[in-house]
Amino acid sequence: MAVALGHALGAEVAHGEATLGFLQKAIALGMSEKDYALLYRDFEKIRKGQGGAKKAGG
Repeated sequence: MAVALGHALGAEVAHGEATLGFLQKAIALGMSEKDYALLYRDFEKIRKGQGGAKKAGG
């Protein structure tokens, strides 16, 4: 939502786009229920889009 709003206002949103992409990768790896403040623990897995990440509660 923030990225779309930034685009609509003509703002540069490169950091927002990078963050959105990172979070989308984390979600694709099954981390949608994980506390986003703890995603740094799996940073390289997420960045590389590698599987094997644990789901919250699993």
